[in-house]
This record gives sequence, structure tokens and C-alpha cells, in this order.
Amino acid sequence: MRQPSVLRHTTHDVHHRHRASGTQRNLSAEIPGRTPWRVLVVESDAHAARGIAQRLRRQGCDVVSVDSGSKALSMYECADLVLLDLELADLDGLDVCAAIRAAGDTPIIAFTRRRSNMDQVLVLEAGADDCLMKPYDLRELTARIGRASCRERV
Repeated sequence: MRQPSVLRHTTHDVHHRHRASGTQRNLSAEIPGRTPWRVLVVESDAHAARGIAQRLRRQGCDVVSVDSGSKALSMYECADLVLLDLELADLDGLDVCAAIRAAGDTPIIAFTRRRSNMDQVLVLEAGADDCLMKPYDLRELTARIGRASCRERV
């Protein structure tokens, strides 16, 4: 069965068109007919959470921010992607990551201040798809989210 030509483009093609044109990618508009990408931001730092949410909303995403692991565990099922700070006040971020992963395949991008290679390995073994070291650049985060959304939606 042949797909309509509008749906045959690959995420690779989309990425190169945006790079060539110099335009900012809209994470939710990459594939026609798709609903906005729903992102759950789990960040204990309110200032950082606001910055991430603002950037993602400009990209066309629906964003919900929470500041604790317990809130994340009660809300992750509604998200297409979870951005997870591992340094949470109420629960160990690795445990939150493992619980979300055990329940399904929602992409998880974790943030940590932990610098050792072993910490990076533990994050990935807990179920994160990707991990960024704090402080991180919002452009890099946006690029990693774009890659996660391409993998999930194709």
C-alpha cells in the first residue's frame, strides 16, 4: 500500500530542510496531522523549569511542569516525553526514571549534576534514553528532544 506523498518524507529529510533553510524547527509540526508533542518537565529548580517550558512552548509543544518525583509519577502517563531532573527533593530521580521505564516506553531525557561515568551508566541503566549534564545548553536540549520525537513518531 502506497502512502500519500506528504507522509512519505523521512525525519532525516525534515532535519536537512530545516538546517538548510536556517529556520527553527517546530517539534510538533514535523509530520502533518500530528497533535502537539506533550512534554512533562520534572525539574526541582523553578527558574530552569520555566526556561525549558517557555522554549518548548515556542516550539509548539504542550508542556506541564512539576517539581517532585511523586508528581511526576502521577502525571507521566499523559506525556509523549519526560524531561527528568535526577536531583529531586522527595524521591531519588533514578527510582523515578526506573518506575516510568518499567511502566512503558515513554522517552526519558534525564538531567544530572553527577559527573562520573558510572553515574551516566546508572542513568541509562535506570531506563533513560538520554542524559544531559547540568548546566546544559537549551539548544542542545531542544536538539535531543527533536531526535527523541523523531524516533517516537516514525
